Amino acid sequence: MKKHFIATLGVGSYGLTQYRTFEKDGDRTYETRFIQDALLQFLDFENIDRITIFVTDKAKTKNWDDTEQPGLESILKNHYPKCKIECLRI
Repeated sequence: MKKHFIATLGVGSYGLTQYRTFEKDGDRTYETRFIQDALLQFLDFENIDRITIFVTDKAKTKNWDDTEQPGLESILKNHYPKCKIECLRI
């Protein structure tokens, strides 16, 4: 079964955040700027086939593309090099 992750990306200032899950077999933490990245890590989507992120023009410029910091596109491509990653404007 193919795995396809779909999410949106906003225009907010995404700062480095520590995301945490509380699980029976132990808590897991992951530090990243983007919740989309953290969700993929927590869902263990190592063999994901496709990632689609919906963005506005402003969100693409501010958070998808690289600026002073790596944008979400670069982070996802680094973590999932074999996955089809796309950004769709809304």
